Amino acid sequence: MEQLSCPACTFLQPRSSRCSLCGAALEPASSTHTCRATACGAEMAGAVKEQQSSASASGPASQSTQLRQSPRRSAAAANARLPPPHLGVSNLRELATTLSAYNPTTCCPQVELPRQRAGWDCGYANINALCGTLSRLGLPLPSCFGARSAYAARGDVKPIQQLIEAAWRAGFDPKGAVDYRHALRGKVGKAGWIGGPEYVAMLWSLAVDAFVIEVEGRRGSGKGVYSVCQTFFSPPVPRGEKRRRGADAAGPASGTAGGGLGTRPPLILQGDGHSRLIVGLLREPERVLVGGHFDLLSALES
Repeated sequence: MEQLSCPACTFLQPRSSRCSLCGAALEPASSTHTCRATACGAEMAGAVKEQQSSASASGPASQSTQLRQSPRRSAAAANARLPPPHLGVSNLRELATTLSAYNPTTCCPQVELPRQRAGWDCGYANINALCGTLSRLGLPLPSCFGARSAYAARGDVKPIQQLIEAAWRAGFDPKGAVDYRHALRGKVGKAGWIGGPEYVAMLWSLAVDAFVIEVEGRRGSGKGVYSVCQTFFSPPVPRGEKRRRGADAAGPASGTAGGGLGTRPPLILQGDGHSRLIVGLLREPERVLVGGHFDLLSALES
């Protein structure tokens, strides 16, 4: 089946006249690509500043997080108050205001949104945006990330590829290093695709606390992704207190920055054919928010 790539949000999908995600007119994709990911589901990679834990710089924190399951709702109820598929906003504060009726919870307002430069380099766009956000939050990361990076300026992926190779030499992700024959710099197109394993290997080598969560199976995977986002973007609960559930868990009273704005960095969702930067979620109805091409923010049905 022929796949079409949306010129606005780059979402790869079966042939139709309009994008099912943002509603833009579709054009034939130059090539159907699948970013490196597990076949059984989706991978999510994220990074958080070290706050209360003293995690080792050589690997992820050992403390596990129990995911909370959202209560089931009927399809009719979930679709009764859908937000517009194409929001057309350029910053997170405007997004939170636009979607205030849907009870949003977002990542930190310092988020840097991805700008994909080619049809195959979504992974580089998203890891560049994630690390640019972490730099804005005060983490001492190399200058090759962010809005003024070589990738953002001219689509140069070599600096990021060099850091991934340095992570392999330091002993991170040895299996991935073998898959690439220990050489990534200069590779483009299919040979240069990167995904979750490369993200976390590089972040770990830079002493950033990072993790990968694998959502197994296709059936119900959207609910799994939403559950991860709900747990991650909800503020930590002090010892001795119980986490509130449902709509009561959102908003400034739960410890967000105000107006639905959170304090944590975004997540990277790696699926079959594309990766995206998740910048938050809606609770009524349950949707995740993704930052896409040309700084557009859209609601992705979970």
